[in-house]
Amino acid sequence: MVGGYTMKKHLILAPNFDIESLLIKNIKKLIKGSCTHTKLYITLDNITKEEASAVLSYLDTLGTYEISLDENYYTVEELLNFEYFYCDGQRKPDVGINFVNFEFVENGNASFDYTKFCPKCKKGLLQIKPFTVKGLSPKYESKKFVTPFWTYWVVSAYFKDKLIEQSITGVDFWELFNSKGQASKTNFQMKPKNILQNVLSLEDTNCTKGCPMCDNMRVGIKGEVVKLYKESKEVLLDFNELSEHNMSTLNGMYIISKKLLLTFIDENILPHKDIEVHPVEFV
Repeated sequence: MVGGYTMKKHLILAPNFDIESLLIKNIKKLIKGSCTHTKLYITLDNITKEEASAVLSYLDTLGTYEISLDENYYTVEELLNFEYFYCDGQRKPDVGINFVNFEFVENGNASFDYTKFCPKCKKGLLQIKPFTVKGLSPKYESKKFVTPFWTYWVVSAYFKDKLIEQSITGVDFWELFNSKGQASKTNFQMKPKNILQNVLSLEDTNCTKGCPMCDNMRVGIKGEVVKLYKESKEVLLDFNELSEHNMSTLNGMYIISKKLLLTFIDENILPHKDIEVHPVEFV
């Protein structure tokens, strides 16, 4: 519990015994959330800590099992008690779109400035031009929001217009080009204007040791809440990017406002289901 708000749990369990209909029936009696299963896994979602404990105690009486996923999260209603959020995009990033040229080879992609690129840790890339990509097929016209490469945000023309209509601040929309130099008319990159320097508290994060060549770190979010220094609140827009690099080597650590989150929700792009969202606390 953080800030007085109770979190829900998402569990994926792998019993070392048969998953039979009676087992699932008994589990459903213990919870108010959802319970689905395959031959190998039981998935529980939207359950309380107490319900999770009751299910695990029941399974203990039947045999051994592995916990494949144990995730805590806020419901949409609880999230909306906060003003800002860390959002790293889709829970399952899109794999259909890719760079035409691989960007981790020095000067290998004209979309990046390699001045501060480190050949050892592969960090320091700065996007200066629109991307040339492959895989941006007509099917993406109907996909309002995808995050290829675990980092960059791509929106449909419809959703771009929606964000402009809502006067979302801190965002530019960059064109995406194919290998023939033709700009997509259906999808655009959502590019942050506001880069936040040194506002992330490293408390409750996983940090790699500094690179021996450039002293850069990779930062991973491990808690349910992301902590920013309170001074940063004065400069936050609706869409912001942290200067730190995430675990995927590229940047892509974004802070969004409640206004932007509500725009996602209005378009049925939902926290926990579709996008990964953590509330921000100011320290």
